[in-house]
Amino acid sequence: MDLQGNAKPLLWIGVAGLLLTGIFTVWIGPHSAAKIQTKVQAAAEAALAASGVPGLYVEADGQAVKLTGAIGDEGQRRQAADRVLAALGPGGVLQGGVTAIHFAGVAIVNEVKPFAWSAHKQSGRIVLDGVAPSKKDKDAIVATARSMFKDAQIADEMKVASGAPAGVDWQKAAKLGLQAMQPLVRGDARLVDDTLTVSGIAPTEQAVDEVTAELSKPGNGISAISQVTGPPEWVAHLADGKLSLTGRAPTSSAQKNILTAASASFKGGIDDETNVGIAGAFAARAVAAMPQFAQFKSGEMAAQGRRFVISGEAPESALTYLKEDMKRVVDSYTVDYQVKVLAPALPELKDVNLDKGSPSLKADCQAAFGKVMAANKILFATGTANITRQSGEALDKVAEVARRCSDFRLEVQGYTDNKGRQPANIKLSQSRAEAVRAWMQDKGVPADRLSAKGFGSNNPIASNTKESGRAQNRRIEFKVSG
Repeated sequence: MDLQGNAKPLLWIGVAGLLLTGIFTVWIGPHSAAKIQTKVQAAAEAALAASGVPGLYVEADGQAVKLTGAIGDEGQRRQAADRVLAALGPGGVLQGGVTAIHFAGVAIVNEVKPFAWSAHKQSGRIVLDGVAPSKKDKDAIVATARSMFKDAQIADEMKVASGAPAGVDWQKAAKLGLQAMQPLVRGDARLVDDTLTVSGIAPTEQAVDEVTAELSKPGNGISAISQVTGPPEWVAHLADGKLSLTGRAPTSSAQKNILTAASASFKGGIDDETNVGIAGAFAARAVAAMPQFAQFKSGEMAAQGRRFVISGEAPESALTYLKEDMKRVVDSYTVDYQVKVLAPALPELKDVNLDKGSPSLKADCQAAFGKVMAANKILFATGTANITRQSGEALDKVAEVARRCSDFRLEVQGYTDNKGRQPANIKLSQSRAEAVRAWMQDKGVPADRLSAKGFGSNNPIASNTKESGRAQNRRIEFKVSG
């Protein structure tokens, strides 16, 4: 018998068996490619959750890991990478473990603190605003809103930013806010860091209880607060330039006073369907609010228990003056503002480029202030530094230009005509310049970028021999510096 000749086939059969066993082990056994990928996915997700870097998502591709989302800086990128690479130890092709990390889908964006997101429901429209941790989260919230509010217009004004608190399932928290808003006639959901607050008007007391119960056990690493109330006693609804009044007024004289104030303030149609019945003493607030509520693009005012709720979209000056007027009313009501500030239209700047990075940005900012002030006036009560309310639109515009020209310092310059003594004129122009500076600072322009100077009757731009020229010389200007 030729044992040596028979041994070779047996040897090859043995080698083949070992190969088949290895293949079986890799593809079907505990170290199969599919099982390794599943193991890598789970371990990478856990490691990322423990890294303290929110806003990133994991997708395992074999033993490689793709990260997508948004972070605040390069340090967070390294921190996430270190944790994910060590998720399963050094590993290897057969032992498992993360072999590579791909960051192509990760964006480094501005960090925002506090991390705030909101949704506003009113008049068949859902406005999504604030910040989201990633584009994936942002897109998911838009899709959820479209699914939940099928007949509503969805306005997406969200931005992607870093700064979301660790340990919070942000997407689930935001979706809970949208879900709680579903039964409301109008309302808001606001997620600030780890606190979700839902407020608004429900159609029935039962709906109030259901929303409150839904928010009582939120989970997802957040705490939730319900500020939802039942149907209001009285509502003023503004849409498409038309005002409708519904509900109950406490007396016929209160009903008449509200309608008179509305007629004096609104140019569009007014539909008054209010009745006289048992209701609170809210008429004084409704009357005081009408002049500025008429400046809203859309909105509602509602008397609810001892709350007077004002919501909608309005110019910045209109909201400021409205709050001033509400402070003058003495009663037992608290006022709840749910108002989105609208950026002013700036047709004066159609030929001016205020884009960041422009090499001529400083000159363009100076030109922008000049064009705005040439078309708009900031007016003062005679002989005082009290800015008149007719100046609201001009103030909104200069504050917006100042925010868009945030790289530069601004000097607010006050001028008078030549009537009176120059020392008094300089003092008055200084006070007026400081009043404008204070307004801009209150609207978010940093104080260290603002200064004020009064020049009295110096540097006239027109002749002081006629009133028309003196009116031009009584003015506010802005000087842009590096």
